[in-house]
Amino acid sequence: MPVVKIKDPETGEWIIAKNMTGNVNDSTFVSDEYDATQDQVDEGRKFYVAGERLTGTRPIISAQQTVLTAKTPSKTIPRGAHDGSGKVYIVPEQKTVVPGITEQSVIPSEGKVLSEVVVEAIQTEEKSVSPSEVDQTVTPSDGKYLSEVTVEAIQTEEMTVAPSEEDQTVIPSDGKYFSKVTVKAAPKTDLSGVSATADKVLLGSMFMSADGVLTEGTMNDWSGDLLSSLSVSSDGSGLTAKSPVNGYMTTESGLYLSNESIVSAAGLTADKIASGNTVFGLTGTGGGMKMKEETLTPQFKYPQNGYCYITISAGITAEFVVISFYPLFTDLEAPSNVRNIIYDLRNIVVPDYTPVSLSSQYQGFSWIVHQGDGVAHPEGQLINNGQNITLAFAQSGYSNFYAMVTGWKVFGK
Repeated sequence: MPVVKIKDPETGEWIIAKNMTGNVNDSTFVSDEYDATQDQVDEGRKFYVAGERLTGTRPIISAQQTVLTAKTPSKTIPRGAHDGSGKVYIVPEQKTVVPGITEQSVIPSEGKVLSEVVVEAIQTEEKSVSPSEVDQTVTPSDGKYLSEVTVEAIQTEEMTVAPSEEDQTVIPSDGKYFSKVTVKAAPKTDLSGVSATADKVLLGSMFMSADGVLTEGTMNDWSGDLLSSLSVSSDGSGLTAKSPVNGYMTTESGLYLSNESIVSAAGLTADKIASGNTVFGLTGTGGGMKMKEETLTPQFKYPQNGYCYITISAGITAEFVVISFYPLFTDLEAPSNVRNIIYDLRNIVVPDYTPVSLSSQYQGFSWIVHQGDGVAHPEGQLINNGQNITLAFAQSGYSNFYAMVTGWKVFGK
């Protein structure tokens, strides 16, 4: 027999009918097929399942108002019974943005959500610029942007300039620029009447030749020489002084063009002129000065006892000596300019370690002279008298000093 449930008309609850008689098919009842659970029935509500009276546990949610914002973008709806009056909503707002030259962040007001962002139209303007000789910066007015910049066309002009002997500065009209400047050709100089030649013009003076070439004169100027009539013989007397060869003199006699030679009255005689040489037509018979020269393949002279020795076999009584060499601090150093040291051996006394005049790089470089005995002779006159001359180069403070000799000349009798 099925369980019969009868709804209490006062409480609305269902009760189980017991000790019922008669036809129960006409009664209202709940069958065992009902499967509601307590969490599906409102809290405090009674119900029957399979003849068992149960109380619902589903919470009843009162009305709630929830505003969604950027900080609270969502809302979780709790489980329970709602009366339908609660709301979950947003508060929209609209904002307007003025365009700028930097990025802008548009943020809604507190508790609101942006429904629309209006970016105002850019305020534009056009500007024109006149060309200038200097750079120009074109900026828009405050709150505006340049939609167009027009650079005006350059105002040009042409000018023709006549040639002049002086420098000329050509300046365009105010506000204009030159598109072309024409300098007229200089008129050609008429040189048809030019008859001067180089031998008729003083040495060092320039003239324009008949063919239009700037030319230097070649005529000697003897204005500083005083000539007088001399009677000199072949040994220095009996010859009459003549004018210089092809020269010019500012004397009453004017211009001389003579191929004759002259002899002065200064006591010049043949024995005072080196044999084989001719001075003013007088052939010398004297001994004169002899020279012995030797050019060497550049060779290193290494230090020995602190000196670099160079031995010269003169074979003559030396009065002057010229040494050409490179001073080096190391045999691997590239040579600098050749040093030429000239000494008058007749008069100069060379003490030990006398500085030689060199650049600051070689300050302290010195040399002394030895005669053939290999012993330093810092005192006395250094006359060779036929002996060998030994030059000893020394570098104070440098043990790795070298000399590269390229040649020497000895002058004597």
